[in-house]
Amino acid sequence: MEKKMSEFVPLLLLMFAQLTKYGKTAQNILTRKDTLLETLVQFDCLVGSHKGARWKFNETLLFADDNVVSDTFRGSVFLMGNYSLRIISASFRHEGIFSCLKNSTTIAMYDLNILVAPDRLTMTINRQPTSSIVYVPQQEEFVAVCVVIGAKPAANITWLIDNKEADSSRVGPLEKNKNKEVDNLFDSTSRLRYVAKRKQGNITCISKSAPSVPDQHYHATFQTYVQPNMTILVNGLGPLDKVFYVQVGEEVTLTCRVWNAERLKNLTWIIDDSPMNPNFNTWNISAKFEHLSIFRTQFFKVKVNATCFGIGHKANVKVHSGITLFTYAKPKLLFMSKEGNISNDVITVNEHEKFNITCAALGARPPVDLIVKYDDDIELNSEKIINNNSQVDDTFDSFAYVVNFPVKSKVKISCITSGIEDKQDVYRAVDILMVESGKLTVKDNTFIIASAFGGGLLVMVCIIILLCVIHLVVKGTYNEFTD
Repeated sequence: MEKKMSEFVPLLLLMFAQLTKYGKTAQNILTRKDTLLETLVQFDCLVGSHKGARWKFNETLLFADDNVVSDTFRGSVFLMGNYSLRIISASFRHEGIFSCLKNSTTIAMYDLNILVAPDRLTMTINRQPTSSIVYVPQQEEFVAVCVVIGAKPAANITWLIDNKEADSSRVGPLEKNKNKEVDNLFDSTSRLRYVAKRKQGNITCISKSAPSVPDQHYHATFQTYVQPNMTILVNGLGPLDKVFYVQVGEEVTLTCRVWNAERLKNLTWIIDDSPMNPNFNTWNISAKFEHLSIFRTQFFKVKVNATCFGIGHKANVKVHSGITLFTYAKPKLLFMSKEGNISNDVITVNEHEKFNITCAALGARPPVDLIVKYDDDIELNSEKIINNNSQVDDTFDSFAYVVNFPVKSKVKISCITSGIEDKQDVYRAVDILMVESGKLTVKDNTFIIASAFGGGLLVMVCIIILLCVIHLVVKGTYNEFTD
């Protein structure tokens, strides 16, 4: 058995050597062939006599001697007289390895790879198409996006600014994705951030793919402009935080002012998403770099959104500003204790009791601040909270909590609203009286109805007794006189 195995060892070594030699030979003769889509391709094979010669595509035998064996590429792949193989119009289905053999020897191998020039390049600057001059804000960063569509392999992208390569730190990472329409193709996207300092400049996007694929360029021109400023005035006053309050039915003058701007095409007022007729209660005044639009109207709704919108004449630059106008709503002011709302103007508390009281302003627009005072002079410390009113939209409830207030004799607690811009402050006061041992204490010449009623009753009793005494005295005197 060992003898038989030893006889096979030289044979195995010889076979391994032949395979290794074939592998090295195949690797040495394999030629990568890159060609553009739909171009003519020819593979040469020097075989001399055609007898015993073959062409294969991957593992499929195409030709043997001079005969067609497979119809895989009928009409597109032809055998030439010198045994070269010609592809009339290369396509993706031709991608693979073509092998030419003579008997058992591989003469030539070609790895065909189809290249595709980009279908098109597109560029946007600040999301604007660049088919004509693009206007960008001066001294402000803009973003240019270049997209190379439908290339194989995926293209690399280079940027030029005024014919000089852009700073790489301003270029974002290249994005490569499969084309949505053709599986074998790819799209590349690159973004450039740039600050324009000159009045005009050129920007170029260059697509670079394989050496045999021509570079493609996309050029755009940009011009700079100064971003206009815009503000809206209400009755000549600048709104605070874009919110303003007006009286119901009050005539309001809205003024839209634009400055640092070239000539505008127009200024338009939009009230609650509805453009206003420019000839209705509107006056427009324009100078070289300043524009005014004055609009007068009355407001009866609780809430109105007003927007001024302008478009540049040359740069087609859009500028807009908006405010929200609310009508005033006067709050309902009341006092509250732990027992509930205090409806009377006079309340009583026990002697030496520390009293808790809350001042509430309900349903105000805008929200109001509350000030709690003691005897009209001294402001009391209070915890203040403002909430949205749960019953009426765009109104607010304000609360001021006074805790552990010591009551001595009679005091006056006042609650005053503050922060209403039209000076319509709301005021309410309540008297707090101290009760001693369950009886009302009268101090500082302060009288209440109960004390007056008790004193009057006592006087009436005294008068009746006095009248009775007088009656008896008079009667006794009369009897004595008659006797």
